[in-house]
Amino acid sequence: MKTNYLLPLGLIIAVVISVVLSISVWINPYQANRIPASNSTSSTNDSLTSIGSVYQANQVVVTKQDGSQQLLYNQKRNPALTIQQTLTKTKMSGLNRVANGDNGKYLDYLRMANTVTISFPDHVSMTVFNQVFDQSLDADRLATVNYVVVPLNDRGRVYLLADQGKKVYRVKVDQLSLKAIKQSLKGGRRVDVDHKIVNCTPILSYPHEYTLPTYSYDVSQHNVDNLAQTLLATANSNSIDTERNGNQIIYTNGNSHRMTYNRQTGSIQYDNYLGKDQKYGRQSLESHLYNRLKKLSIDLTGIYFDTVSQAGQTVTYRSFVQGFPIFSSRNYGTILIKSNNDGMERYQLSNYYLGLPQTSDGTTVTMPSSAVVSNALKESGQLKKVKGMRIGYTWNNDDTETVTLEPTYYVYYNGNWVPYQTLLKEE
Repeated sequence: MKTNYLLPLGLIIAVVISVVLSISVWINPYQANRIPASNSTSSTNDSLTSIGSVYQANQVVVTKQDGSQQLLYNQKRNPALTIQQTLTKTKMSGLNRVANGDNGKYLDYLRMANTVTISFPDHVSMTVFNQVFDQSLDADRLATVNYVVVPLNDRGRVYLLADQGKKVYRVKVDQLSLKAIKQSLKGGRRVDVDHKIVNCTPILSYPHEYTLPTYSYDVSQHNVDNLAQTLLATANSNSIDTERNGNQIIYTNGNSHRMTYNRQTGSIQYDNYLGKDQKYGRQSLESHLYNRLKKLSIDLTGIYFDTVSQAGQTVTYRSFVQGFPIFSSRNYGTILIKSNNDGMERYQLSNYYLGLPQTSDGTTVTMPSSAVVSNALKESGQLKKVKGMRIGYTWNNDDTETVTLEPTYYVYYNGNWVPYQTLLKEE
């Protein structure tokens, strides 16, 4: 009789613990770094594959009354997600242009006193913005968005900024609650920053030396066979052929579907030969490729939109930690998807991705100011070739079981994000 009571009691306790943990991760994914805790390639639930989970602003900058600015990270609650969720509950209307093509005015709004600004790693189309924030703003008036500026003393308006054309639009908002937003800004870590425009590109500058923590994680792997089945199986044929060629395993389904896995580097490439060209416009490309991303049926927790190329018809999704992008020379934790503008749709990703976080040992890295980095690039003759600069974490390729991520400056050079030290070696 005692055993009969213990069994249901144990089940109840297990269910309660599961629910509590699920709610904790859902409410506060920022503190958990939104890093996957499973190497399953099975389909994820809607909350993990919603477009608002992938297209999430990554940086949060608070501008004080005196005009000084600070980058926030490691807050108890994710301010970017809180702002996104808060704005989703409002009604935006009345796109009114207040600046256009003026670098000075553009900076004025990026430095507006008593505001909090969230930014995307790259511009997002208004179509995606409307989906993420549950709005219906006119894409013909404002095609893309890079920043959302929220005044902390005015519940009736926000500002949408687009780097392309240096456009600023004032938007009316109804029933904006600032309480939750202000609460999310408390605690955590802050770094002094300043918005600037360098080589016609807005960047976030770090005026002083500062420190950032390192992060350690277990490394997980996808089930490559399951991924091949997901990508290659069609309604007409589930027959998948496998061929081994050195370090490569090649999966095919007829002449149209091919997936190549390199066991040495962990790289995976899927080619889908569609036999027809189709170029997607600015308002449709990101939505189309996001739907293709979901087709992978892998856990997208910790994977965010990073960059888009309209000319190349590609979108890159990347792992982030505390709002900072993670880079690997072998593209660990990165997914690139190209549309079929040349008759072939292509996916590129890695078998390796971040698993469970390890306990922090408190190690930090001292980061130089942006001026020190810029001067070093200038002295090496490389500064004029740099089209962007940001902080990123480096995933070294030495170990496929655990990894320690270390921060450094990354610069956009010849179409790629590379550590700035790489350019100094090219003197």
